[in-house]
Amino acid sequence: MRRFGKLFSEDLKGGDHDAFRAFYVVEFENVVYFVNKYLNDIAVARDIAQDTFSILWEQRRNIDPQSNIRSYVYTIARNRALNHLRNEAVRHAVSPEGRKTAMNYAALSDQSVEDRINDLQLRDMIDRICGMLPENVRDSFIQSKHMGLTYEEIARKRGVTAKVIEYEISLALKAFRKKIKKYTFVITAIMLLVDYVWETGMV
Repeated sequence: MRRFGKLFSEDLKGGDHDAFRAFYVVEFENVVYFVNKYLNDIAVARDIAQDTFSILWEQRRNIDPQSNIRSYVYTIARNRALNHLRNEAVRHAVSPEGRKTAMNYAALSDQSVEDRINDLQLRDMIDRICGMLPENVRDSFIQSKHMGLTYEEIARKRGVTAKVIEYEISLALKAFRKKIKKYTFVITAIMLLVDYVWETGMV
């Protein structure tokens, strides 16, 4: 998946039409899919996705280049979808359709959905931290936590001892602990999250 980082966000904030079109082409159908999971109405989902990107463009000057642009967009889409479901639930309050809409509203407003959107921000942070690590440390960390290799296997490939690999991965974990303070994860949670972020698609 293409990454939209700080430089892209700065371009978009500055009104770069090409940057906006590139993001639209990559993410529009993803937003439609996300919204339609809760609306079960593809036409309305596409309308909400279109509104979402219109809002993004209109509010581009408010974009924080340090934040995750995908998280920002999915938050807009989620709020628009919640507004639609809320209105539909009121309109059909006593009908089976109204009860189903209310259930979809409850599902979309659940904290777990917000957490998945917020995880996009954390994914970018993990990418940035990895990019800051020394090359050997980064490679050892990725081979251990993403590829599932043991310290001994990595050491054999590198022609070093397992102790060297253990030390390099400890440096990587220290970097994560230092940079991800606001998430207050213990080290086990960090490891699980790193595996999850790399191995699954979110939203």
